Amino acid sequence: MKPLRRLTNLLAACAVAAAAFGQPALAADLAQDPFITDNAQRQHYEPGGKYHLFGDPRGSVSDRTGQINVIQDYTHQMGNLLIQQANINGTIGYHTRFSGHGHEEHAPFDNHAADSASEEKGSVNEGFTVYRLNWKGHEHHPADGYDGPQGGNYPKPTGARDEYTYHVNGTAR
Repeated sequence: MKPLRRLTNLLAACAVAAAAFGQPALAADLAQDPFITDNAQRQHYEPGGKYHLFGDPRGSVSDRTGQINVIQDYTHQMGNLLIQQANINGTIGYHTRFSGHGHEEHAPFDNHAADSASEEKGSVNEGFTVYRLNWKGHEHHPADGYDGPQGGNYPKPTGARDEYTYHVNGTAR
């Protein structure tokens, strides 16, 4: 009777192990994960955003261009472990427009800056997601970026503004 009980216990343990390891790995597409898509939104690179590089703006944001994409790169399953990677890539631009900036106080300039960030979220039960972002920014105050009458040996004014461009890349896993 004892050998039969041991065999029954062994078969039960094997059945539990097979059920645990035989389960398919289930996860949503990483490129659609709200944790990742939120951190790739353009407003984070605009004034007041957590990835903005150039201090306080001199006006309100306008003339937005470009986008940041999150694209699923690969999905690999090993047993009930699912490994995914998504690429984050894009170029965005915008202007800040302001007024009361005549040729008397105008001076064109260019600033460049770069930064990076990473963050992890998750648990053993839900899985882990981590992203790594790199971004480079360019702030440009053009020679014609003033208002009022032409002067100061500058070209004809087209409105006081600063122009910003960001190149963003990274990965999520």
